[in-house]
Order: sequence, then C-alpha cells, then structure tokens
Amino acid sequence: KALAAVDAKDTAASETQKVARKISEDRSVQHSPSWDMEDLTKKPHSVESPVKKRGFHEYGRKSTSYRTPSDRALDWDEVYAIPPKKSVQWHNWMKTQTARCMDCGTPTCH
Repeated sequence: KALAAVDAKDTAASETQKVARKISEDRSVQHSPSWDMEDLTKKPHSVESPVKKRGFHEYGRKSTSYRTPSDRALDWDEVYAIPPKKSVQWHNWMKTQTARCMDCGTPTCH
C-alpha cells in the first residue's frame, strides 16, 4: 500500500510539472499579469446562444475590467467598467458568462 501511495504522489507531481512547463512555454500566459489553470484551455468566452447545462465546463471565463480608483472615488457607481452603449457582442459575452454560474450558493462569488 505504501508503494502505491508513493507512485500516486509521484504521478501527481509529474502532472503538475507538465502543466507548469506548458504555462512557461505559452507566451500569452507567461506575460499575463495573473493566470489561472482555466487560462490554459481554449474554451469560447462568448457565444450567441449559450446553454446553461454544463456551461462552466463548456465556456471559458473572461472577467470585466475595473474602473480606475480615481473615477470610483467620485461616485457610487459600479466598480466594473461597463460600456455606455452595449453592443450585441457585449450581450452575448454577458449571457455566456452568466451561463457559467453553477448556482452553488457561495455568497462571495462574483
């Protein structure tokens, strides 16, 4: 049993090393200010008609940008930069990102 546990631990470590190597080889991830394991996948961020079922697995995450702190200090508007005129692409992106929600009940999810 002890040998099987050691083999499983070595296998997990080698898988982690493979992922780390892929991250260092991928220039888009390497130069990114922050990265996530999900950034390695090539899932679409925006589709015309997203399907809620398995949305978390089917669609990639793409977060919105923040407004500058100097602008946010002047008002009580949203923290996220929302375009004044929303395009069809913006609505498709929002619907796709909403389809990723798993309705898990985590109060701090954003």
